[in-house]
Amino acid sequence: MKCKYFAMITGMVVLCGVFATGCGDRKEPDITQENEEVYIVSEEDKIAETDEIDTYDESDTTDSSDVKVGSGEETTGIFAKAFETGEVENNGSFFVRIGDKVYYRVFNEAGIESPTLGGNIYEKTEAVQAKIMSYNLKTGESECVGTTYGNGKMYAVTDGFVFAEPGKSESVLCTIGGPDKRPYLVGSPKAVSEDGRGLVTKEYVEEDDGYQSSIIHIYYDDEEIATIEDGEGYFTTVFGYAGNNLFVMKSGYEDKKYYVSSYDETGSCTDYGKLQIAASDFLYEPVPEFEHLIYSNDEAYFLLAYYEGSGNFYAGYEIYKVNMKEKDSVSFVKTGRSTEAASYDAPKIYFDEKDRLAMANHLSGEISLSDNDNGDLVYYTRPDHPSVLMKSFASESAQSAQAHFLDEAVAFGDDAFLITNQLERNSEGDIGWREAYDITEIDYLHIPFEQNNKEGKELATDKDKLETLDFEK
Repeated sequence: MKCKYFAMITGMVVLCGVFATGCGDRKEPDITQENEEVYIVSEEDKIAETDEIDTYDESDTTDSSDVKVGSGEETTGIFAKAFETGEVENNGSFFVRIGDKVYYRVFNEAGIESPTLGGNIYEKTEAVQAKIMSYNLKTGESECVGTTYGNGKMYAVTDGFVFAEPGKSESVLCTIGGPDKRPYLVGSPKAVSEDGRGLVTKEYVEEDDGYQSSIIHIYYDDEEIATIEDGEGYFTTVFGYAGNNLFVMKSGYEDKKYYVSSYDETGSCTDYGKLQIAASDFLYEPVPEFEHLIYSNDEAYFLLAYYEGSGNFYAGYEIYKVNMKEKDSVSFVKTGRSTEAASYDAPKIYFDEKDRLAMANHLSGEISLSDNDNGDLVYYTRPDHPSVLMKSFASESAQSAQAHFLDEAVAFGDDAFLITNQLERNSEGDIGWREAYDITEIDYLHIPFEQNNKEGKELATDKDKLETLDFEK
């Protein structure tokens, strides 16, 4: 789910019904081309060698299949309280922490495409029922808390999880312990506000000429407060929320003009102005894609990335800054180009310990493999500073005849949660240079670990197999 094998195609949408600008008329702001705000993590700060770390001795795994259904009313109250106290983490993903519990949806074998390109999991367009699980971080117990016909990533709101429903124009609300609310709201979920009350969805509409257009729906407390409809030659990208402010970018296909705006919880739109795009040296004139949004007080920063070629390889980035309370406040911060061939991943931005804007390839708390798609399983104790969780976690590259593929990984405190795929090559499913695989097994793993690595050993203390899906040949 991390590799970018295809370019994203989005519908053509215009902000606030005005083609030329984000929200309305405006003057263009001055752009500062040079800015020293960005602090780059130096090579001296990185740990590249982990050869002295001992090999992890894997223990027997257990399959927690004896599960119970949770209480809908009780869990819904926990969701609302967790948003109030800031105890919601990794929202809009495949593992979401709500208070002391981590929730995840177990794929239904009947809903998985096969073969799959690159080893990633792709879900079919027809709805199949799947169970929702919770893992208690305090007790280590897991239980089934409901089922859903929705698919894709989990978007927690104050009264449950919102999913896309395959083949439908509406979303699904899983209330936890009760039946799905179908249909819920128009469009598939794309982002949730920090307080859990704001939700943005995207609806695709089939036009008479056979093309698809799209409409962005913005909700607050289940009431639609704004829509962003189509405009000829334009499409809209949803960045996500900075607090309760939804950021979007309007992009022009022909004129290559880009405008950034935000919507608050009342539906009021603030137009930050036109981006002064610095990229002019790309062979294919790629459209900038949103990658990362962070904010502190009233200032928000976002990173746009460029991808080129049929493989959609990462080529470069640009960073911009806005004052969320000020119209026409967008300013250019920094640009850079990729120095690595065939890379899929753009850098990320964050605030360092001195509240400076900084960049890194991997942020604190991230989990990945040490060598792209194989090698050790590593945890980043600080930006671009990996420590090994498990040695030789994936010994074979995803290009091998048989491989162990890391599809999803996240850490909550001292607990890591992973989705891994066992793969077999299926050359008959290849599309051009893109290699196809059959998924033979999907595993949901829990790995407890210690963040104190003074003894120079792996951080992982155990490995639990929470769920296993076996696919018949």
